[in-house]
Amino acid sequence: MSDWIAVVDDDRTILGLASRILGAKNMRVSCLKSGVELLEFLEENRPDLILLDIRMPDMDGLETIAVIKSRPQIAAIPVIFLTADDDSETETRGLLAGAMDFIKKPFVPEVLILRVRHTLDLIRLQSDLEHEVEKKTAEVMAQHERIRGLKKAAETDQMTGLLNKQSAQEEIGALCRRTQGVLMMIDLDSFKLVNDLYGHSIGDKVLIRVAQIIRSAIRSTDIAGRVGGDEFVAFCQHVREESVIGEKAKYINEKLLEYAHELLGDNLTIPLGASIGAVMAPDEGTDFLSLYQKADEALYTVKQNGKHGYTFFWEAKRPEEDSPRQDRFVAMSVLRERNRKDGGMYLPFEQFRLIFRFLVRVELNYPFESRFLLFSLNSEEASEEEMQEHIELFAEVARKALRVSDVVTRNGTNQCMVLLLDTDQGESEGVVERIIRRWNESGDRSGFQLSYETEWIQ
Repeated sequence: MSDWIAVVDDDRTILGLASRILGAKNMRVSCLKSGVELLEFLEENRPDLILLDIRMPDMDGLETIAVIKSRPQIAAIPVIFLTADDDSETETRGLLAGAMDFIKKPFVPEVLILRVRHTLDLIRLQSDLEHEVEKKTAEVMAQHERIRGLKKAAETDQMTGLLNKQSAQEEIGALCRRTQGVLMMIDLDSFKLVNDLYGHSIGDKVLIRVAQIIRSAIRSTDIAGRVGGDEFVAFCQHVREESVIGEKAKYINEKLLEYAHELLGDNLTIPLGASIGAVMAPDEGTDFLSLYQKADEALYTVKQNGKHGYTFFWEAKRPEEDSPRQDRFVAMSVLRERNRKDGGMYLPFEQFRLIFRFLVRVELNYPFESRFLLFSLNSEEASEEEMQEHIELFAEVARKALRVSDVVTRNGTNQCMVLLLDTDQGESEGVVERIIRRWNESGDRSGFQLSYETEWIQ
C-alpha cells in the first residue's frame, strides 16, 4: 500500500511540484491550501505524513501544528515543515512545536524524497519498537501472572480461598514474632453430622461460607487460613481486649446459623456452630506452634463447656507485687469461669465426678437438697457412632434447659448425668419434663427411646 502524504502550502506552484515529485515515487498525495483546510481534511482522513508550510496567511504552520498536537486522535501524525527561511530561530520553534524535520524551499526533488522516506521509516521503526515493547511487556506480565497464580495456588486452600495450613503457619508465625495480637483457633461444632445427614457437597458449601464469614469478621490486614477439615485459624493484629474476640465469636456463630437455616431449612436440628480458642501474643509466646497448642487447649475448654463460644488461654502468673490482696485477686481471676453462657455447665466426666463428691460432703452438714438425674438413650437399630452423635445432641439440649447452677456430663455412648443443686422432688420432675419436651421438639427421634432415673444426693 502506497504512502499517503498531505502537502499544505498557499503556493500552487509548490503544491504542484511536490505532487509530481512524490507521485513519481508511487506516493499518494493530497494538496491543501491552508491550515484551516488541513484541519477540516483531518476530520475524515489520516495521512501517513504532513508537509506543512510555516508561513501562510490567516493561520500559519506553527498555529496549525499546535492544533494538531492538541487533538489526541491526530496528534501522532508526523509533520515536516516547509520553509523558505534560513532563520535558525524559526527552525527551533518548529522543532519545539513537534515537527520531525524541515525541508527548504524551493526544494531539491532528491532531498524531498530522502527526507520524506527517512521520516516515514523512522515513524515505522518507532511503531515497530513500541509494538515489540508492548508485546514483550505483555509476555512478561503474563509470565508474572502465571508465576503469581502458581504461587497463590501453592499457598491457598483450593476450596475456601484461605491460606492453606503451611502458608498460614508461615505468615502467622512471622506476624507473631513481631506483632501484638490474638491467635484464634476456630473449629466447627457438629459439622460431621452435616456431612453424614446431608452429604459432603452440602458440607463443602458450609465450609466455603464459614471461610467467607471469617474473612468478614476480621480486617484486611489480618490473616486467616484453613488448617484441617473443619478447622480454621486467624490472627488479629493489635487486638488486646478479650471483648473484641467475644464479638467476633458471636458474629461468626450468628452468621453461620443464619446460613445453616438458609441452606438446610428452618427445621434444622443439628447444633451447628463454631468454638474458638484464643491466645494473646506475645503475652503467651511468639512461636506459632506453641501459641497454636495453647489456643487448642482453650478450644478444648470451650468444647467441654457447651460449645458455640470462645475462651482464652492464660498461663497462671505470679503477681508483680507481693501482697495477699493481690494474690487473692490473681488466684480468683485464674479460677473464675470466663465467657459464661446461659443454661447449665457442661463438664467432662472426671470434673463432674469431683463436683458430685463435693455435694455429697455438703449434704453431710447442711440441709441442702440436691438431685441426681441419669438419662439413658437406647436404640435397637442405631450404630455406636450414631448413638454417640445423638447423646451429644441430647447433652446440649439438656444443658440449655438447665439453670446456670446445674451441671451435665456424658457417660459412655448413651447416657447423660445431671446434677440439680438445691432442688426438691417436685422441682426436679419439672426439669425432667422440660428436658424431655425440648428433646422431642428438637427433631425426629423415632427409633430412639429415652428413659431416666432420679435420686436425692446423699
